[in-house]
Amino acid sequence: MKKASHLILLLSSAALMSCGGGNATCPTTSGSETKEAAKVQNIFVAEQKISYSNNRPKYNYYETTFTFEALELYTDSTYKLEVSSCTFSALILPEEGNQATGNAKAESLMSYYGKYTSVVDDLDDTGLNITFETPTRVAGFVHGSIISTNGVIDTDAWTEQMKKDWADVEYEYHEDGSKTELSRKEYDSGAAWLEAHPYALTKTFASTSNNMMDWIDIKLNLK
Repeated sequence: MKKASHLILLLSSAALMSCGGGNATCPTTSGSETKEAAKVQNIFVAEQKISYSNNRPKYNYYETTFTFEALELYTDSTYKLEVSSCTFSALILPEEGNQATGNAKAESLMSYYGKYTSVVDDLDDTGLNITFETPTRVAGFVHGSIISTNGVIDTDAWTEQMKKDWADVEYEYHEDGSKTELSRKEYDSGAAWLEAHPYALTKTFASTSNNMMDWIDIKLNLK
């Protein structure tokens, strides 16, 4: 049995290295002029979610998923929502000590970028009601044995590998666990992929007094 993986924590900086992270600023060039990009204005986190899936009796295992969200708001009214998750089967938490064990099944670290608006809450002057526009950039990675997509994505730096890894694929699944690919839709650019995947982020309430926020749901806003 493998020890619980910390892959997300170890790879988060490398996988999503981008200007504007933390308290940094990023120089941008327009013509012959150089200026600094927006700075981080607020950072909020949501309480971690734990979900459980029992695959018995068809499969002899269960899955536990831990998911975490962090939100950065910038001075130019843009946001970065980072969502990390890790899934284990046969997770064991000992009564004493911290040597948790489990079989790593999947991990992901995804960031969504776009514009936002916020207003101070009517009943709490330390609270913000934040509304998000459709993300204009998605970046991150997913990996695991229980998911169909594995790979790195950055819609601002699209590659031939991303074109293959992030295609929309329809499968037919068989009783023996095998699958047959029925159809595949690939996208020639990150912009085309985003147009086909218009993610919608739910509104949230965030407190500037303790930097906590309500959970933000992410779903495809398909018509």
